[in-house]
Amino acid sequence: MPRIDLSQRRPAILTKNPDIVVEKEAVMLRAVLLGFAIVVAIACAYPEAARARTYPYCLSGRGVGTPGQCHFATRQACLTAAAGRALSCRRNPRLSQR
Repeated sequence: MPRIDLSQRRPAILTKNPDIVVEKEAVMLRAVLLGFAIVVAIACAYPEAARARTYPYCLSGRGVGTPGQCHFATRQACLTAAAGRALSCRRNPRLSQR
């Protein structure tokens, strides 16, 4: 009787039907492809979420880089963030280049 080398066997998953054996790699590949398809479907359904937005006001001063932290939709929001920090608010320079 020939000896079976168990180290050469590939891992498998038994299904409800004992005649069908599915390899783990195939199951994982299907799961990854399904996950990727879901991400692509969501990205296609909401394209505006992926679009970059340029905000009109930047927080500027020492320690915030150049041109500053430009994620403020209103001047008041920028001034609130600058309060007590020796920072100032200015128009986003990227908007003036358009």
